[in-house]
Amino acid sequence: PYNVEALYRLALMLHQGRQLADDALPLIDVAISVQPGNPVLHSCRAMVLVDLNRQLDALESLATACCIHPDLDTLYNIGLLCAKLCCPAQAEVYARRLITDRPDWPAAHYLLVQALTALGSDSDDLDTHYAFLIKSDPLNSALRFARGLLQLKTGNYLPGWEAQEWRWDIEPVKSSRIACSQPRWAGGPLEGRRLLIMGEQGFGDVLQFARYLPLLVEQGAQVTLRLDANRASLARLLRRIERLEVIIEPEQLPPFDLYCPLASLPYVFNTTPQTIPATPYLQVDSADVTVWRERLANLPRPWTGLCWAGSAEHDHNIRRSLPLCSGSQYHAERLMRERRISTVAARMAEVWNLDTLNEAAERDAAPALFTMEPLLRNRPGTFISLQIGPHAQDVHDLPDDLHSRFFAPLTKENDFYDTACLIHALDEVITVDTSVAHVTGALGQHGIVIKPAAPEWRWIEHLGRSAWYPSLKLVEQYAVAAPSSSYLHMP
Repeated sequence: PYNVEALYRLALMLHQGRQLADDALPLIDVAISVQPGNPVLHSCRAMVLVDLNRQLDALESLATACCIHPDLDTLYNIGLLCAKLCCPAQAEVYARRLITDRPDWPAAHYLLVQALTALGSDSDDLDTHYAFLIKSDPLNSALRFARGLLQLKTGNYLPGWEAQEWRWDIEPVKSSRIACSQPRWAGGPLEGRRLLIMGEQGFGDVLQFARYLPLLVEQGAQVTLRLDANRASLARLLRRIERLEVIIEPEQLPPFDLYCPLASLPYVFNTTPQTIPATPYLQVDSADVTVWRERLANLPRPWTGLCWAGSAEHDHNIRRSLPLCSGSQYHAERLMRERRISTVAARMAEVWNLDTLNEAAERDAAPALFTMEPLLRNRPGTFISLQIGPHAQDVHDLPDDLHSRFFAPLTKENDFYDTACLIHALDEVITVDTSVAHVTGALGQHGIVIKPAAPEWRWIEHLGRSAWYPSLKLVEQYAVAAPSSSYLHMP
């Protein structure tokens, strides 16, 4: 039972051959208890932990392996994991060390590009890196897709949209593709034709690109939007678009002449920053808005809608969500996360003589100190929670004086139409980068979007406001965390 070789081999068979990471982990742990100084076992443990979505534990195991036996491949894996954990400053340090030792290694250069992109580095410098990488691997879909995101962020939309079509070779989009024998629409005549639009990606993507659906209807098409079952809560809101049919993951697709993926419509329409379809493009019934206003009538005004956290499934959620207050459970979890990452950085800095790594860890950890509390204390009226999911309960962690100013009317039974009607009843909305921002902007309602710490192409600015949603003002996270946030008040 304590034969290390047998335990290791069996763990690999279970993990790689049968995708049974839960069964593999105890075997590796027993092997490590017998041979704690074996770096291969710690690296194997990290690999299993990544599949179990335990990235912090995996980072610690990789650091242990790399400190026992310094190895460039393991160092690269640590840098890659730092990038996934939204620690770009640390990923940059690792990437530059790898490039020093292996200057022609494309993987190290790509790690550097990932880090610099997340840090908001100069776009011309980044594009030079991408050009080098694409020459070394011309058919790499991920590289071309990532370069397209950079082009969108800099406002270079036409090549950016074209590059986004490489998403169909990248998971998870690749597996979600639905085969169609009918031709894909590329911008030809639509009068009298039946056009099937394939909804794709997240709630925000669907809401952002839904602005193109009325344009298709105006061109005379019979438009059907297909949504996955996990996006069904959007259906009632999107059905408010005139003459649009919405279907939810049917067993069999309805008859159609042409199809087009929803997120490809900006590409087909040759969208530039100057030709983004105008808002509002989503509507709600005034009677339903009145119902919400009557529910809020006895609460002090202004009524400010608030959303502070996105989906935990989003890769960069830690860089866009903000705890409501210091001392809350969510804030404590974020601080603990940064302490663990900083401890790994300190170990690696000592073993690898990486003098700048500790400073990089501090830089990555800075957003974990930010909360909504300074903003809340500097605004009058009532806060209406627009938060759904696990973080909806965070209001109970607020100090009593702030908690008494919160009203949380939404339940899990409410869909996006209900949320849209509530938003329409409010005086303004303050939200992080999540679907609430898209609903607010699509309705043309006034609001503030707290941009994610990692720069995001969707929130490019025009005179301080969103190019995609001109009714939304854009602010940085550090502005929300500042002692005085009075300038965040809407005019």
